Amino acid sequence: MEDVGEIGDTAVPAKHPRKWLAWGVATVLLLALSLLSFLYFRQKTPEPAAAAQFQVPLPDKMNMAEGSAFAVSPDGRRLAFAAGDADGTQRIWLRSLDSLEARPLSGTESKYIGIMFWSPDGRFIAYDAGAKLRKIDVSGGPPQTLCDNLGSLLTGGSWNRDGLIIFGLTAQGLMRVSAAGGAPSPLTMPKKAGDNVNALSPIFLPMAGIIFTIAIRQHRKMTAAS
Repeated sequence: MEDVGEIGDTAVPAKHPRKWLAWGVATVLLLALSLLSFLYFRQKTPEPAAAAQFQVPLPDKMNMAEGSAFAVSPDGRRLAFAAGDADGTQRIWLRSLDSLEARPLSGTESKYIGIMFWSPDGRFIAYDAGAKLRKIDVSGGPPQTLCDNLGSLLTGGSWNRDGLIIFGLTAQGLMRVSAAGGAPSPLTMPKKAGDNVNALSPIFLPMAGIIFTIAIRQHRKMTAAS
């Protein structure tokens, strides 16, 4: 009788649960990304805001000379402008664009009102009151003189969030002063002998410490930034 050897159990390949788990996670991620892509691309690109045009009638018996100053608030909702009466006395008027009437800012009466510009938070208006830089709270209260006896008229100004005001003076270049007031100091373009510099419409750019202005030196135009 022949010996019959033992027959061993047939080996069955083991299943790999980790492999199935990885495929499941990948499938879930793929579905999530597909859903996010669908929601993103189905959103319509917002249409650009339409330009608005309107007229602002002057208050009764008020007039504006050619080149009279005006300034729009940072939020674009209020307009400040200078207008004078028959005697030549000017004052600053404030008009909300959702209102039909303008109101005067008491205390701004002057024979001359030049360049004006807003504080970044829209609380104050700074303005040239005839070689004097002043500011006024638009919610009420008397104006405050920031700089006196400047010697010439302003050619522009700007106010940043750090409480610094820059302004140009006729034939004196670019100056700076604290929004709380004080003595102004030259900023970027000191006056050279026999070289008058007018810094026109200086403005703070969004990048910190950057100022843009147009300088006119001896009838030659150039841009300057610092």
